[in-house]
Amino acid sequence: MKRMISRRTLALTVLLCAVLSMVGAALMPDADAVVTSTTNVLVASAWGLEIASWAGTPILAWFVSARVWRIRQVSAQGGRSPSLLTGQYIGVLTLLALACEAPYDYIRSGQWWDARSQNPLWAVVIALVTLLVWDAVEAYGPNAKRATRLAVVLTALVWAVAFRVAVSVTLLTLLLLLWPVDYTMRWKKFALGRQAAFVLASFGAGGTPLIGTWLVGHTKSHMKSHTKMRATRTSQWFLWWAYPLLLVVGILIRMAVYTWVIPRFA
Repeated sequence: MKRMISRRTLALTVLLCAVLSMVGAALMPDADAVVTSTTNVLVASAWGLEIASWAGTPILAWFVSARVWRIRQVSAQGGRSPSLLTGQYIGVLTLLALACEAPYDYIRSGQWWDARSQNPLWAVVIALVTLLVWDAVEAYGPNAKRATRLAVVLTALVWAVAFRVAVSVTLLTLLLLLWPVDYTMRWKKFALGRQAAFVLASFGAGGTPLIGTWLVGHTKSHMKSHTKMRATRTSQWFLWWAYPLLLVVGILIRMAVYTWVIPRFA
């Protein structure tokens, strides 16, 4: 019997990837730093850790899609509006993203406010807002619905690029949220299903996300079944609330690097 990967393992993998990204950001020298062999090693190490951290991107997208699936299941059983529950989910994540922004900026640049990049929770918020609009135009005519939904997706991607949000997180999350599990896109002899599209998108997002895609495909509650969703929800909230604590650790790592490591080898 093939051994499956638990949801807690997925959550811990995402947190590990977040740590790799934070350490990489802490090691990156300032733009005005004198170029030496030491700074070259630091830059190479920082980029290596950053690229490795991208492996967690598909897992993060999967957790979000699993939560949305659960919201719709609860709505169908209890008669509550899925849009309302999704809106509440967006509200919680927005507050969490706001709380994480200052420490995230400090880790990335040494400044408590830096508009050059935003924390990845904003990518999730963008994808969920896009989902709300996507569902809201369901009653439109076929042509109007198709055009509106295409415009909404393009707006989300432009939004992510303009605000320096992780575009790969937005793209992979949108793919899982908007692409029906049983839908296959066909054109002449070409056919593309949801899982194949997810793998291709993971490869296009830098290659290392394929590791996360493989883990998702071997989890106990994979992209098609979403069984035992209570455990998935518990793991996801553990992930969300552990992230701010990791940012505090990231701040300490950056302070240690710039206090002891870089001056020592400068």
